[in-house]
Amino acid sequence: MSSDSRHKSKFDGRIGLLKIFAGIIDPSEKSEIDITLSVHGTIVSGKMIGMKRYYEEIGKVFIDAITDTSPEIRLLLKKC
Repeated sequence: MSSDSRHKSKFDGRIGLLKIFAGIIDPSEKSEIDITLSVHGTIVSGKMIGMKRYYEEIGKVFIDAITDTSPEIRLLLKKC
């Protein structure tokens, strides 16, 4: 067995667990899970949210960035 194969199989179970969490969260609009991961010694902490909520929130960020840019762009958006 190559080094890459052993390394990959070591993490397959953990990735599977993340997929299970994603499957639980995705159908619900309001679900979230607090999660902390250790990635090669670095601690990553946050909330895992569903895709629908993710796209809604990222859309708000883009809209805010566009509307806060200039009066001309705000005027164009109001016409749409």
